[in-house]
Amino acid sequence: MSNFAFSRRTARPQPDAPLAYGKIAHRYDHAHRRWLRGTGRQAQDAFDGAAAAIVQPGFRVLDAGCGTAAVAKRLIRLCHGHIDAHLLDVCPEMLKATGPMRAEKRLGRLEDIPFPQGHFDLVTCAWALEATTRPLNALRELVRVTRPGGMVCFVSSADFGQMPLVQRMVHRNVQRRGLGRLLTPAEIADIPMLFPKAHVRLMHINHSSVLGLIRKETRGSAGKEACGSAGARPCMSKH
Repeated sequence: MSNFAFSRRTARPQPDAPLAYGKIAHRYDHAHRRWLRGTGRQAQDAFDGAAAAIVQPGFRVLDAGCGTAAVAKRLIRLCHGHIDAHLLDVCPEMLKATGPMRAEKRLGRLEDIPFPQGHFDLVTCAWALEATTRPLNALRELVRVTRPGGMVCFVSSADFGQMPLVQRMVHRNVQRRGLGRLLTPAEIADIPMLFPKAHVRLMHINHSSVLGLIRKETRGSAGKEACGSAGARPCMSKH
């Protein structure tokens, strides 16, 4: 955990993120591509690679905080349509912007996911935890709806200190508009402790993002791991 041993700063309260995202749903994809070019491309590529390595045909997959469902659409294409895809977002305008696709669409909050325990083989969450008021509660819910032995794969904006000025300005603009915030060092450090029986792997990417992989415990299993080197390949767990 030495890579994540930072001062325990507190998070600022967030404005109404669903309302803010609803206003930009019609142009979200364009805005998100611009944001990735400015600060998140490396983390997005690592996340996409990790999710692609985990998913298999026949999996039941939840794209949580789906936005326009870019993650689910990539996984569906990768498996030639042979996954049972489900979409969850708190913003109805975002769900509408996903367009026609073979997936169940649910309106709901990450902190209170409307699916039963152990329902999914893979749960993905890209750039959504930081838009919630309680990101660690949301992460507990992502793990709750994952089956034993299944995987949660997430990527989030995060504060590791010494962020380049351009990235810092981009993130401040996002927070000012009510679209999200950086996860704090304290929140990141707490993640492995939330799931003491799970395999937890974290990667610090480019000073401003964290990639997380959580393999939910099976009966009789235990263990937790963390790693964090910028630019490294994703840490994977076989399942």
